[in-house]
Amino acid sequence: RSGWILAVHPDPTLRDPATALERARRLLADPRCRAPRAWDLLAAALAANGRFPEAIDAANRAIDRAVGAGREDLALDVRNRRDHCYALR
Repeated sequence: RSGWILAVHPDPTLRDPATALERARRLLADPRCRAPRAWDLLAAALAANGRFPEAIDAANRAIDRAVGAGREDLALDVRNRRDHCYALR
């Protein structure tokens, strides 16, 4: 949760995109981590750091994992962020 706040919070005193990216990468470095939310966090952190093509790739991985886990609701949320936030940059 805190990684998400660091990535996208509207208050710049609470936002720290570089730390959010570091946390997301550390989470995904654990081979046991299969959570689509971790890939969603990575996408948000990458976008917050201006790395939009990589954010789109991470969002696509989050979508694939969400669909695989039967989480169509999460897949839809990530698709919307990908299409309306990351892809427009």
